[in-house]
Amino acid sequence: MKEYGVKRVPAIAVNGKLLDCCTNIEITKDDLTNAGIGSC
Repeated sequence: MKEYGVKRVPAIAVNGKLLDCCTNIEITKDDLTNAGIGSC
């Protein structure tokens, strides 16, 4: 987890990069959609 800079969980990494939303207090639906999650 240290390699991604995870300081709290849950945290989401896409293609080896920690999402910006995971460095903030909350994870929003828009953050996940912008990362391509749920776009199937």
